[in-house]
Amino acid sequence: KEAQESKDWQARLDLYAKFLKKFPDSPHNHEAQFMLGFIYAEELKDYAKAQDAFNKLIKDYPNSPLIKDAQFMLANLGAAEPPASADTAGVP
Repeated sequence: KEAQESKDWQARLDLYAKFLKKFPDSPHNHEAQFMLGFIYAEELKDYAKAQDAFNKLIKDYPNSPLIKDAQFMLANLGAAEPPASADTAGVP
């Protein structure tokens, strides 16, 4: 809950990672793993780390209800970025 409420992405990443390490058998680990990927993808635009996080979710939690969401995120990493327009190129 603390991780979800924090506005600081680094604090959230640290809290999710700490949760995974401290509670390796928690039934919520798949959610924490998904959130790591989501933060990397959506907030940091670090698609390599996002891909690693989502692939870890798929590998380590094959029965997670978040598998389809992780697959969707993987298929669309970076797709939400608007293409650079020739009309705005070089416009201050």
